Amino acid sequence: MRPRLYPFIALLVLAALCAASAASSADQGRFIKRGVVQSVVDGDTVDVRLTNGRRERVRLIGIDTPELRPAECLGTQAKLRAQQLARGKRVQLIGDSTQATRDRYRRLLAYVVLPRNRDLGRQLIAEGFGNVYVYNRPFQRLSAYRSAELSAKTGDRGLWGQCVGAQPPAPQP
Repeated sequence: MRPRLYPFIALLVLAALCAASAASSADQGRFIKRGVVQSVVDGDTVDVRLTNGRRERVRLIGIDTPELRPAECLGTQAKLRAQQLARGKRVQLIGDSTQATRDRYRRLLAYVVLPRNRDLGRQLIAEGFGNVYVYNRPFQRLSAYRSAELSAKTGDRGLWGQCVGAQPPAPQP
């Protein structure tokens, strides 16, 4: 091989690596997994046993619910409602290509889709057990979640009716 070709080949290799990196980051949060909700940690975090047997702690995308510790208004109720809706149910975990795959605590970031195609996060927001939460950049279902939140607010449901004088939960990254 001639020495004049080395820079050209190096450039081609670099371009290929850059293209591969861009493609993987574009698909970063895109996935679909299936499993059964084993337990509910709090209103916006669940533990799921995947069909491959692996356990995942999942942080719901787009919602923040009141904290259990320190106790915030409706924190316990948000957890109980999430348990009623999800515990023991077969679910789909759907990643969002606009979001990271995992948060800083290594939790999988996903929409949790219940039987009959119901979105757990949206359902909790619609019932007033949480508010819309945007971390870093907008997520794909933001419009639907905001609509659910507005409905809860105007209907004085949950946080918007029972926690008068209390502030909605401060988002936890």
